[in-house]
Amino acid sequence: MLNKLYPVLLILSITFTNAQESVKHATFGELKLIERIDCTTAGEFFQDFPTGSSEIATILDRDCRVLKPVLDKPSYFAYKLGKGKDLKPGAAYVLKIEYPEDVSRSMYVHNWGNQTNRGFATGQALGDALKGRYVNHNPESIQYPMSGEIAQWESLFYLHDRSHGIKRTRGNGEFTESIPAEGFWVILGQVRGENAPVSAGVAAYSISLYEVVNEASLVMQVNYPPEDLPRRSLFWREEMSDGVVAVPHKKKDDVPSYRGVKNPVTWYENKVKMAQFLGMNTYCKDLLEFGHNQGWDSTKYGSSNWVNQSPTPQLWSQILDMVAKYDMAVLPYYEYRGSIGQNKKISLGVQKRSERLDGGKTYTHVKWCENANANLLDPETFEDFKKILELTMTQYKDKINFTGAWLRTRPTHLPMSFNEEDVKQFNIFVNDIEEITIEQIREDEEILEQYYAWWFDQRKVFLTQIRDYLREHVNKDAVVMFTADSSEAGISLSLKGLSQKLRVKGWQVRGAVVTDDISGWNQYLPKEQSLKQFYWPVSFDTVTNENWYTKRIQKPWQGNWGKWDWKHSIPPADPENYQDADGVMMSYSYHRLYSVNDPKAFELYTAKSGLMAVRHYTLNENEMFGGGVDNITGYFVCDVERSGPHCMIKEARVMANGDPFYLGQLLGNSMARGYPEYVRNFNAAFLSLPALPSEVVKEAASDKEVVVRMIKTEKHGNYFAVINTSLDSKQDITFKLPVDGKVINTVTGEEIKVENGDVKLNMYSGQLIALLVR
Repeated sequence: MLNKLYPVLLILSITFTNAQESVKHATFGELKLIERIDCTTAGEFFQDFPTGSSEIATILDRDCRVLKPVLDKPSYFAYKLGKGKDLKPGAAYVLKIEYPEDVSRSMYVHNWGNQTNRGFATGQALGDALKGRYVNHNPESIQYPMSGEIAQWESLFYLHDRSHGIKRTRGNGEFTESIPAEGFWVILGQVRGENAPVSAGVAAYSISLYEVVNEASLVMQVNYPPEDLPRRSLFWREEMSDGVVAVPHKKKDDVPSYRGVKNPVTWYENKVKMAQFLGMNTYCKDLLEFGHNQGWDSTKYGSSNWVNQSPTPQLWSQILDMVAKYDMAVLPYYEYRGSIGQNKKISLGVQKRSERLDGGKTYTHVKWCENANANLLDPETFEDFKKILELTMTQYKDKINFTGAWLRTRPTHLPMSFNEEDVKQFNIFVNDIEEITIEQIREDEEILEQYYAWWFDQRKVFLTQIRDYLREHVNKDAVVMFTADSSEAGISLSLKGLSQKLRVKGWQVRGAVVTDDISGWNQYLPKEQSLKQFYWPVSFDTVTNENWYTKRIQKPWQGNWGKWDWKHSIPPADPENYQDADGVMMSYSYHRLYSVNDPKAFELYTAKSGLMAVRHYTLNENEMFGGGVDNITGYFVCDVERSGPHCMIKEARVMANGDPFYLGQLLGNSMARGYPEYVRNFNAAFLSLPALPSEVVKEAASDKEVVVRMIKTEKHGNYFAVINTSLDSKQDITFKLPVDGKVINTVTGEEIKVENGDVKLNMYSGQLIALLVR
């Protein structure tokens, strides 16, 4: 489907013929061209895999390099950029790729100038791999409109000191090449064809590298609401990115060439700079990853006897000193499962006090998650976590504005426990004449449900204790955010429900391809291939009209299998328990379009302190394999976005249907956006609105796909969020004001013309416009 949906906005499209020319760019400021690669050429610094698999074709009246999918193998073509070009480590650069937006394509951009993978998808291409190697990728194929023109993918990055060859290193791998001397590789890749059945393959006209002349111009100025109104928060967390600055435990192994950036704090500072460029106001870093110390000092309470000391115990303190120089709030992230140290007498997590319903100690087959856990019913658990909060937040409260704490559970981190002491506590709660035994809890479903309800209440007590501690010792307005969704890709649709709908056996269903093109996918995945792949096409309208996702997230218990107790390993979210809670909230997980369409789903997760919505990106971990080859570009993790304005359509629908105060992202890789103008526009409008409850103004806009929300304030007038939820652009939309007054665009400060009580707007897909009527 082709559609002229891209606005003439922000981009100055200029063709260069000679390096060192400069141009004014509306998003990046002044840019100096360093090098431009014509992708129809090949030479010393070109590779493709399989060798000779790429070819030259004419698309949209211009020659380009095309990489047709190989059914059973991943593939790529690559160019080295910047060799002999006097590149400057630490400086800001822009990578630009020209590509045809003519048909559906999935492309993965490996930028080894800063060790980043970012993918994008056009049309109805999946983007993420169909069949995840480790997890369900929740595939969705929607017929997104395409421009039918030559398009640009443009991404800001900060150049590293060192890189490597085609293959990305992991663990103790060496960064063998100095970037100033050798340049770096840019790879355009794709997974094997059977895992991307709709994509026509990678295609590119050119790859260009620009240097940002004035780095200060990158900072996006945010027009916040008046100081007496609460602010919204934008943030992200990265899971698999920091290996590039990993420091080994033994000093003798600390070789600078084993890091891509000499000074790790510089690498983290570039994250803050990226946040300021994108207009994100809250810095988030994991301090516990799968329970392990990520760079803070545990000396006060026993060092490694209590919590294993990080090889960089002063890293967190150094990062906070750096962040203090910027206008940035901080949100620490904890995957807490009790303290993990060497002395079992004082290290709580390794004592593994939680116990399964059947009396066992091991909940799942995931070995690295089973060596420690925390029982939140145990009073010592809060005391243990309180020490971590003291060492990572409290002692820094005078230098940093902490938004609060973000906790996330993983398998067997905070499992539902049924040990002897837990059952005693349950009996005190029940206060019955006859003592309830563990056997009765196991055998009586009604008693078990009562135990569940009590346990969920105790989890709320635990989180409320954390809030109270933070509000007393760190920030009087601190909030506690809890993510019960342990998966990278986000909550999947019920497989049991899918098998019943499809009338096939449960083992034949691994997941659904939610699509608005059932007939097409019946060709892409004929029955025999569906049986092989275990993926089946399901109508997008059916999924959304019947609220499959809403039903799924209302208590998404994990299913047990074999001897494992997954159900109690990861107790699900219970958002209804927090609707009256002040400063404590469960996060709403979203990932695909079908996960952001139902206002009732967002209502369920909205607490007294607002809604926290978190986008789960699919890792695509190690997906560059197949046909006898594996990891052809090294360790592979890639976050994928839709092309052009559609990169923000999910956030637009979250805003229209839920209006979050806290909007986050769980990334697999380093943050990189290929269409930053749309990201910045949305973020600027989002942060210009106060974090106050809003209401949808029914039939306010002349087009039903444009949603209008109204936020009333006592002293500052009425704010309006106008959101285009359509996949298409909208022209001459009229919006009738329900109140009289002067209309101001809160981002630009410009007055908006009003005629007969109407405001007229042009909006691209996914656009958010914020207005204030005084």
